[in-house]
Amino acid sequence: MNANVVADLVIGQPNLMTALVNYPSNNPTQANAQGLWSPEGLAVDAYGNLYVADACNARVLRFPSPFAQTQSGMPAADLALGQASLFGQPIKDASAQTLTSAYGLALTAAGNLVVSDPLGNRILYFQKTGGDFQTGESASNVFGQADFDSSLATVLAGPHLLAVDANDQLYVADTGNNRVAAFPSVPTAGDNPPVLFAIPQLSSPYGVFVNKASGEIWAANTGANQVLRYANSAAIIINAAPSATLGVFGPVSIALDPFGNPMIAEGSTNRVSFYFPAIDYTTSAGGVPGQSSGNAANFFGSFAPGMLATIFSFPASPFGDRTASSSAVPVSSVLGDVEVTVGGTPAPLMLVSPSQINFQVPRAAPVNVLQEIQVAQVSTGQVLASWLFQIEAESPGLFTVDGSGSGQVAAVNQDGSLNNGANPAKAGSVVTLYATGQGFISGMPADGSPAEGLIRTSQTPQVFINSGYVAPADVLYSGLAPGFVGLWQINVKIPSDVPPGAVIVFISYGGINSILDPNGIRRATTIETTP
Repeated sequence: MNANVVADLVIGQPNLMTALVNYPSNNPTQANAQGLWSPEGLAVDAYGNLYVADACNARVLRFPSPFAQTQSGMPAADLALGQASLFGQPIKDASAQTLTSAYGLALTAAGNLVVSDPLGNRILYFQKTGGDFQTGESASNVFGQADFDSSLATVLAGPHLLAVDANDQLYVADTGNNRVAAFPSVPTAGDNPPVLFAIPQLSSPYGVFVNKASGEIWAANTGANQVLRYANSAAIIINAAPSATLGVFGPVSIALDPFGNPMIAEGSTNRVSFYFPAIDYTTSAGGVPGQSSGNAANFFGSFAPGMLATIFSFPASPFGDRTASSSAVPVSSVLGDVEVTVGGTPAPLMLVSPSQINFQVPRAAPVNVLQEIQVAQVSTGQVLASWLFQIEAESPGLFTVDGSGSGQVAAVNQDGSLNNGANPAKAGSVVTLYATGQGFISGMPADGSPAEGLIRTSQTPQVFINSGYVAPADVLYSGLAPGFVGLWQINVKIPSDVPPGAVIVFISYGGINSILDPNGIRRATTIETTP
């Protein structure tokens, strides 16, 4: 779904710009089939019918398949539970037929409805008779109270959102008792069933969600600004410690997308947030100390436009299950059914594997800001991983022979031989270094396309060899490597006073040193020279 979306249907109001109570009458004392007063919980049944907990009208309304309706005018409910009629002044006494309030909703496997009544400190269970609900019908069971007429905070205290698992076992965010309480299977439970077990020591939890496929239980620990995940009910009975914790400001409710990623309504920040597995942002990415997602040459954790980059996955959250590579040009932004976007712009992909992805940062990526890098499976739309990374104007790094970012650099001598111990660069000769992270260059080719001709960088890098920086005039060329994608080529003259053997070489560009990462970690890169 595009982030910039507009609602095309509104229920309870004549349009998106109004907020009337019990519209169309706008009379707080007179409910009707179209208006709402503080709607809270929602549920959708197998037929697409929408159930709304109309809290201050102390009822639940059903709107028949609202997203499929084509008639003009306000959608109207065809059913009310918790009140005797769709119209008139709500009766807010605790009984089998009337609610004192309505908040959380959950549907059982058979399509029956469970409703939380926070002001009545209870849960009511409405069961279809004759194949459907009837307006004004009485609840068939009550949870948290000895009878339908009691409302003392004994078993439950201000229960809010609800969930049922694959066996119709009921989970209640028991807000006032600082716990999530679990009750027996709703259809088979007798009157006033006992609490089977609870997740204790929470802080005013408002929401609970159960993944019916996996049995995972999620709790919105609202007062502690946390969302907690539990493996299943059996694990809670043995040990009530969560298996994962998310720090979230004022979480109220939780849902999961089709791939098990949480979506959380954050009451304190007035937003709904979407959570996905993280790209490995640590300085031990890929299991290598000092290595980060970032520059593909030195593995420093920063990105720049046009740069060749590498990202790593955490072991428990792989980038899918496919490995694919491509040397075709122009480089495609889809490889192995995977797409990587930087700030929403697709990136050309060279390598995709469960643990590592190599790509080119789009040339138009904004700089000096955080941008989301997202990995998604194209065929399903599943977000495999995501993280916010800083995009810098430049992020220089020299490629090395073993690909580690340290040791012998990847360089070509003036005679065309590869620079190494057997083929050192002679003093006064020209050597070609290969790097990436030069940033945006005027005239650079489209993303994924190789450079044609000489496209020089906007500034000349400083090149350090052996004991000092070479003279600027001895940096003969700095620009994109012709015929390659995202590769930076630097032609430099070897100083006349170099000793034999491996000497230090690095570059500084835009004030950034290619061997000194932002955390102060220094990596030696060398070139073989001879007098």
